[in-house]
Amino acid sequence: MKNRWTWVAGLAFILIFAALFSIRVGYFDKEVEVPENFLDVERGFQDDSRTFMDILQNGKKIGYVDSSFIKTDDGWLAKETAYMELNALGTVQKTTLTSGAHLNPDMTLRSMGFKMKSDLGSFDAKAWMDGDVLKVETGVGEARQVMEFPMESPPLIDAGLMHLKALRELKPGEKAAYPIFDPATMTNYKVAIKMVGPDSIKILGETIPAKKLEMAFMGQTQTTWISEDGEMLAQEGLMGLRLEKTTRDLAMEETSFEKGDDLFALAAIPVDTPLMSPQKLTMLKVRVTGADHFAEKLNQGRQTFEDGVLTVKVEPLPDPGLEVPYTGDPAFLGSDSFIQSNHPEVVELAHKIVNENDAPQEKVRKIIQWGYEELEKTPVLSMPQALETLRTRKGDCGEHAMLMAALARAVGVPAQVNMGLYYVDGVFGFHAWNSFYVNGQWITGDATVGQFPVDAAHLQFAQGGYDVQLEVAGLIGRLTIEVLEQKK
Repeated sequence: MKNRWTWVAGLAFILIFAALFSIRVGYFDKEVEVPENFLDVERGFQDDSRTFMDILQNGKKIGYVDSSFIKTDDGWLAKETAYMELNALGTVQKTTLTSGAHLNPDMTLRSMGFKMKSDLGSFDAKAWMDGDVLKVETGVGEARQVMEFPMESPPLIDAGLMHLKALRELKPGEKAAYPIFDPATMTNYKVAIKMVGPDSIKILGETIPAKKLEMAFMGQTQTTWISEDGEMLAQEGLMGLRLEKTTRDLAMEETSFEKGDDLFALAAIPVDTPLMSPQKLTMLKVRVTGADHFAEKLNQGRQTFEDGVLTVKVEPLPDPGLEVPYTGDPAFLGSDSFIQSNHPEVVELAHKIVNENDAPQEKVRKIIQWGYEELEKTPVLSMPQALETLRTRKGDCGEHAMLMAALARAVGVPAQVNMGLYYVDGVFGFHAWNSFYVNGQWITGDATVGQFPVDAAHLQFAQGGYDVQLEVAGLIGRLTIEVLEQKK
């Protein structure tokens, strides 16, 4: 079972990691207005502060967060290290996330660095403001890529959020939104927060007066308690996760760590009716609950979604002789920090796999077959990138999907990354695969299982980058699936 789970393991790990790390923020409700005075800063405690938080999962300690906030001559320095021991497929994966940010006097971001390191891989990025544009850099040398995000207002990071005067002065029932850049997923959101009102919380055996805030995180609610001066006391939300203020000695005490629940088991979605030969299914009908806000995305392409019932039918391949020029989004032919389709190494490999005169359908077939045969199927805890996967020749579904998209684009075939669920050993697990524009229509392909098009056991919930993955992560723990009908 573990060998087959590696097909989907890495993406599940990334989604869970995103949920774990982003519990510090909480994204939702983009229609809430940003207060005009949101950059007013009023700190109620010392300029140089260091706090420690235990990371608990269903009451078991699985890590800690070490945060420092330091006054400088030209603003603030925010540093944070999060250490976690995550149980994945029965094995504890030690994971460290570090970030350091230079903030302006009003707490807005000037520049920052972020690094994630684990037993399964690593990832790092840099970000800085250039006028009204946020630039994000990943990779080094020839693999260096810079993304640009035009910003309507100066972004914050979560480290500076709780120090905003406007937030702490919210009255019970009031909401406000704030622009946030999250280095863990390299995405921008508005964070909307509701002030519940005065409360109290027990920390280290002492009952402390607090203010209670609510955040709706990817369709779920999480709760935060802060002190009167804005210091974080506790936060709880997805998958039984809780952050709780502690002391340095208690945070780092190794004997206090416990083996948490298996994250893949938490993310897996069991079904009562097993699928018979899932890789041969041409039609699958299931009842889906807990994903109403995905209704529009579920109802497209080879899928229909009506009254909570999702029907998936394997799409027929188009006439290979039909030539339909692509007039869609040029981004699906372009290169970015994760799908480096214009990198010389990617271009060279792509032209070795396919022949110049191959039809688009044949190009995709060859690329999928190459990925299936040449890439080692193994979980990797990192942000999947095509170039890195090309060089290591290993990865899980996320790495496969990024590289397949890059190779296809490099030879002129538009490609996207799909995210959703795939049936493995009696459960649906989170998975990534591709869609390719071939002869006038989008056709699915999955290099992890060597399929083009893919079987009906692939349930697509979204297409896109890490912002979309974060949306899909919100399904963890609240999605149920009932098998209604299946056909080979």
